Amino acid sequence: MTNSPTYDWHLTNLRNYIKLTPKPSEPLSIENFQLGPLGAGSGMVGMPGDFTPPLRFIRAAALTASVRPLSNATDAVFESFRILDSFNIPLGAVVPREQIPKDIESATQITSVSDLGNKRYYYHTMNNRQVRMLDLTKIDFESVKQQVIDDDTGREHMVREISVK
Repeated sequence: MTNSPTYDWHLTNLRNYIKLTPKPSEPLSIENFQLGPLGAGSGMVGMPGDFTPPLRFIRAAALTASVRPLSNATDAVFESFRILDSFNIPLGAVVPREQIPKDIESATQITSVSDLGNKRYYYHTMNNRQVRMLDLTKIDFESVKQQVIDDDTGREHMVREISVK
């Protein structure tokens, strides 16, 4: 899924980024001068970083294509969050500071991952990064009424203090 333009346009645009890879760039020799990558991630040089839909789509495609083999659904869920967090829109990134609305900020409000095999829905919000899970097998959809789950009351970020001894 994508914002604008249409999905077929995004697939065509992917051709502009076919060299993106998790494999490090090979060193290059120019006469007696050796050029090598400056560090990890050199195969992704050229990956766009702005917040427009086309370039967020490129990041999603490149990072999804680089996923390592995972052993279970929980690992897959958290790998999905790591990828999705790469193109969340932070507050203030797309609207001037003095124009940020007070009710619905122009930023990523919620990030969600679905585990289709286990019928679980995971999410975190911009106001609470703790991952929450709904086990859909425990919901009687015949009798439950539509409802809004607002567990961001107070907009307080969860922090766990670590003690060093």
